[in-house]
Amino acid sequence: MQRPRFTIARQMTFVVVLAIDLVVLIVLYRSLPVLAMGLALSGMIGQAACGFFLRKRGPMRAFWAGFIHGLLLAMTSYCWSIAHARRIARALGSAFAINLGFAPGGFWNGYVEYIMRPIIPKLPPILLEHMNAELLHLGIGAVLIAIPQVLIGLVVGLIAYGYAMIGQEGERRSENDPQAPST
Repeated sequence: MQRPRFTIARQMTFVVVLAIDLVVLIVLYRSLPVLAMGLALSGMIGQAACGFFLRKRGPMRAFWAGFIHGLLLAMTSYCWSIAHARRIARALGSAFAINLGFAPGGFWNGYVEYIMRPIIPKLPPILLEHMNAELLHLGIGAVLIAIPQVLIGLVVGLIAYGYAMIGQEGERRSENDPQAPST
């Protein structure tokens, strides 16, 4: 396997993409910090996956395509739950909707709060004293929200990889046996 070459042009491209990511993150954070929390890490992982998608061939390309699609699906679900939670709560009746997880932030905020409750007290006190509590919560929340999004991407990617492997096996069989029915 060849090691990738890191040329000046690739490094400059990486810096430009990272700068654009940071600008988008700052704009999102200023307007809707919850949205920035849920999309920042997953977006960067998705960009890395796009790079792998462009470099690979065969079933691995199918895996990365599936991973990107699954990740985008989970990120869209997160954005939708933030953007339309109040409308759903009004339509279903406020108390009923909150019980279903459609309060502002909905399922995702409930998930983050449930997971963060045992984590925050176990952090070292020095870390809690010297860091901005809001940024600490947003950082931990970003990681916690990225985990299920990436897992959804992995599941969809593995399914796509499996289908690509089945397709390759079918092609090999049809090449070896000219009498086999074509699909």
